[in-house]
Amino acid sequence: MVPSFDLSGHDAVVRAKQRRSSHGLYDGYEEYKTASDEDYRQVLTKGMVVPDTNTLLNLYRYNRRTRNDLIAILERVANQLWMPRQVLDEFWRNRKNALDDSKSILTETTAELRALQQKSAEAVNKWSNRLALSGENLDSIRDSLKRGFEVAINRVQKLTEAEAFIVSENTNDDPVLIALEPLFGGRIGLAFDDSEMEALLAEANRRIQNKIPPGYEDRDKKGGFPAGDYFVWEQVIREAEERRCDVLIITGDKKKDWWQEEGGKRKGPRLELIRELRQRAQVRLFMLRPESLLQYAKSILNVEVSQKSVEDAGRVDRLRAALELSSLTIEEVGALDTLAEDAVGGYLLAKLPRDQNGDYLETVFDMAQLASSSPRLEVYLDAFQKRFPNITLRTEARRRMRNLESLGLASVNKNQVRLTPLGERFVADGGNLELLQISFLRRINGAVAILDMAKEESPRKLRAKLARTPPQGVSATQAMLTLRWLEQLNLIESL
Repeated sequence: MVPSFDLSGHDAVVRAKQRRSSHGLYDGYEEYKTASDEDYRQVLTKGMVVPDTNTLLNLYRYNRRTRNDLIAILERVANQLWMPRQVLDEFWRNRKNALDDSKSILTETTAELRALQQKSAEAVNKWSNRLALSGENLDSIRDSLKRGFEVAINRVQKLTEAEAFIVSENTNDDPVLIALEPLFGGRIGLAFDDSEMEALLAEANRRIQNKIPPGYEDRDKKGGFPAGDYFVWEQVIREAEERRCDVLIITGDKKKDWWQEEGGKRKGPRLELIRELRQRAQVRLFMLRPESLLQYAKSILNVEVSQKSVEDAGRVDRLRAALELSSLTIEEVGALDTLAEDAVGGYLLAKLPRDQNGDYLETVFDMAQLASSSPRLEVYLDAFQKRFPNITLRTEARRRMRNLESLGLASVNKNQVRLTPLGERFVADGGNLELLQISFLRRINGAVAILDMAKEESPRKLRAKLARTPPQGVSATQAMLTLRWLEQLNLIESL
């Protein structure tokens, strides 16, 4: 007779050990895993691809090549596309403004060229009066100027109409709508029921008040709908719950209630968003900006995409983000965007020559105004030291006036100081604070990182932290100097 043994207790121990060892390194911590090329391949071909409102409206702002490249990508992933109803609502509400952007660029550029034409004619008249010239030679010069400007204006108009998006508001003639309509037919979510709107608005307000992403960055949005981002997010979650597939959001939004950031760079979706989607729908969340989607499409989807399209998409994203953060015109922000790409966050600061009032805006304006006549460097430095007599050393005067170069307001070339187009705008405005703020954040190394730190720390703690661990590439001394600029430019609260 074979003896029997009770193994139930042993089996229970084995099963318990298996349960304890069955988890992988990322189980329960999926939000910390960096997305791979294979992850993007899977979500683009098998997941749910959700373009946000900015992505769709920017199709009107891109040039023809970039617009066609992005539409080609959307066509390639057509079976994965889905649009929240809130995105559709925002698209139709803002479509006219997007169309007007392109039209205003043409109108205002033409007006500026006409003004330059008039200024050139006045310069010729002034020159001829001094020399007492008249007759055929003078008429020939005037005609040459007129013809030259007419050729330039006509060329600008034709290129703008070809490359930008100059169309009427007639939806039947709109190639963007013609391209998007078949892509999203049957792929747009339903609106929320009226019966739940009160509860949804209350939840959106709760999240905004408690800084629960996304949406709290829109709490002071003028003329907008602060609950809009939450509505988009809630609609995405509900659709993901139905489909049980990973989600890729294509967004031109750069706000911190969507992206996790490190050193001013976006590192992926906010961890809270990844967790919330996983908890409710058991799927992963990915996010890409349009320019990143264009880059991935070349290798992952085998879509032919021009590198120029990638650059154009990035330029438009920066332009829109800057416009949303200020009351500057498209032209003023456009002047900021023409600053060389390799200069972004690439400059350090020197101390400003201090007046008794210590006003940074006024001091920078005075420094820029001294360059209005495009003087020789030595002449500029003479005027600089006369304006700021406490700067007695020539080398120190040269070092401190370099702030104009760091901020993109002036350049020194062949011993001549010239205002940049941005500097000319700054002086013409009598010292535009918003323009200086954006230029400062865009150009100065460590400025964005310190501004981000200031949102999380009290002024006193921030100073102590910068003294111990300044941002990468910035010394503690330079960090303190940059902090002082942030305070003086009203970007953060002073201690």
